[in-house]
Amino acid sequence: MKLVAAVSLLACLAGCYYDRPNPWDTSDQVEDYQAKKEADWQLETRRAFHPPQSQPAEFVDAELEAWRDTVLATADDPTRRHLRAKIQEKLVYWEKRIADLYRVDEHNRAVLLTEALEQYRIERARLWLLNEREGRTEALGHRP
Repeated sequence: MKLVAAVSLLACLAGCYYDRPNPWDTSDQVEDYQAKKEADWQLETRRAFHPPQSQPAEFVDAELEAWRDTVLATADDPTRRHLRAKIQEKLVYWEKRIADLYRVDEHNRAVLLTEALEQYRIERARLWLLNEREGRTEALGHRP
């Protein structure tokens, strides 16, 4: 009798387990899915906001800006004369280096020439800043 009662109780519980709601039934979530899909589509098709652009910094090279604000700002007359001599030596060196690189095959000189031209530009900017500090305008007629 106990065995029959246990079997019938087990069968009853198995029937309840079998008749439970389907855990994979998502028919009630279709509307939520469609709403999320619509919201995502709205985000994808919305025009991007581009903030207003400001003018770039006057000096892109941080080392040149630091040189202007530290070395040049505190230089006295003998130091400025020494700076002028060194800068002119470097300008002559870079002009010769660039002229030599123009004689090399164009495929082999691209990287070296780019670096040399950048260093030449920096030295010209230093000379321009030095002339501006001393009030001279004859060495460079325009800003580099």
